[in-house]
Amino acid sequence: MFRQLLETLRLAIEGRTGASGTPSASDLGPVIELPNKDWVIETDGMHSLHNFYYISDGQALADETDWRGHMSDKTWVNPETFDEAFTTAVALFEHTRKAEGEASR
Repeated sequence: MFRQLLETLRLAIEGRTGASGTPSASDLGPVIELPNKDWVIETDGMHSLHNFYYISDGQALADETDWRGHMSDKTWVNPETFDEAFTTAVALFEHTRKAEGEASR
């Protein structure tokens, strides 16, 4: 359990500081979830922790792109960790939009 917590903290620090080839701190917004070792979910999208690849919340929620199919063509993507992160991100973005809509009433 502590090893997993330590790994999560390491990924968060690397994601915010730009260490180990991750996006630089200026590229990352407020981190809301680290679903696995490959992806970080922010308030406005998700980043790869190993490549400079970003999917905005609007892109993730749009129905016009088959993100799983699109990402499966990329050799650097682990399909299982992408699917886990993408599913979590969409759920978080949908919840945020719903909450924002209710707050504006």
